[in-house]
Amino acid sequence: MIIKVGINEISVVEQDLLNAGEYNIHECNFEFDEVYDGLVKKALFTNKTNTYQVSIVENSCTIPYEVLQKSGVITIGVYAYEVQDEELIMRYSPKPCTKYIDIGSYKEHYDNYEEVTPTDKEQMEQIVQDIEDKMDNLDIDANKVDTTTTITITKKDGTTKEVEVLDGERGPQGIQGEQGPQGEQGIQGIQGEQGPVGPQGEPFTIKKTYSSVAEMNADFNNMNVGDYVMIATSVEIQDNAKLYVRGELEWLFITDFSGATGIQGEQGPQGIQGIQGEQGIQGPTGPQGPTGATGNGITSITKTSTSGLVDTYTITYTNGTTTTFTVTNGQTQDISGKEDKSNKVTSISSESTDTQYPSALAVYNYVDTIVGDINALLDTLNRTEV
Repeated sequence: MIIKVGINEISVVEQDLLNAGEYNIHECNFEFDEVYDGLVKKALFTNKTNTYQVSIVENSCTIPYEVLQKSGVITIGVYAYEVQDEELIMRYSPKPCTKYIDIGSYKEHYDNYEEVTPTDKEQMEQIVQDIEDKMDNLDIDANKVDTTTTITITKKDGTTKEVEVLDGERGPQGIQGEQGPQGEQGIQGIQGEQGPVGPQGEPFTIKKTYSSVAEMNADFNNMNVGDYVMIATSVEIQDNAKLYVRGELEWLFITDFSGATGIQGEQGPQGIQGIQGEQGIQGPTGPQGPTGATGNGITSITKTSTSGLVDTYTITYTNGTTTTFTVTNGQTQDISGKEDKSNKVTSISSESTDTQYPSALAVYNYVDTIVGDINALLDTLNRTEV
């Protein structure tokens, strides 16, 4: 896990998954700001109850197994300082970051266990007996006068030996040495009696959701330490789906559960048409539009040529351009000998010719003159037919 240490805050650059019950397998590598050059650096790992300090050597340290015993939130802090002549000169203490310890498989107490073999038990008993024998054979007494300490060792047979130790002047504090290699793991101790069953732990529960970080901060005093809350708003909001836990003094950010936008689902069936709403009020008249471009009008139409029955006309426009169209005329017809207005007469007489044709009124008047009263004649004929 890579952790960046700035002047004012600490942040996790590269995550490692931490599980409860793991031992001596996780290393923190720190990237320090240049202001930390030459300073003594310490890492602090804090769970709900305790804080564990580890020296940072060559910008790295191992996460202590004590904070990995249970799942939950831990804080990782760093401080750095300089001491001259046993006097603190300066110290940096940036804001720590948080990390969640997930549930692991290892259990410290379980029902099935391996009993200590007789060989292992005898070896441990012999080691304890040897220590007790050596302590019985010795009586050590120390007496300090001024800067001299006299140590008197009396054996069981009564013989004594004295050693004088002079106190030297205290020298300046040496530079911190490199962390030594880890020693070999000792033999497993005797299995202790199983303790009573503890109270049932609370399941992971999100106690409350908020629409914003501001709303969550305003509700801080109404929640208990260890309560988990989440920001639940729309996917467009950056803080959506962020998980926090209530600490002693502030909310601690855990993780962001927001993911990528999902693919669009299939379109659902069209719903029934709703009732028509009332007609809205007429909106205000919009602003007058810009003046349009100048139109292209017609200046003149002139017949410019004739070919046979086809006449060609030229249209001249206001922008100076021209176009042409043609008109085909009908052929000339000979109507000589046909009736014309000039052959029409309004009276009939002995002077009438074959080229003349009388009007209807002329015929009526001619018959009326011959018969005397044409209307009376027509009336008589009509009665005779009946």
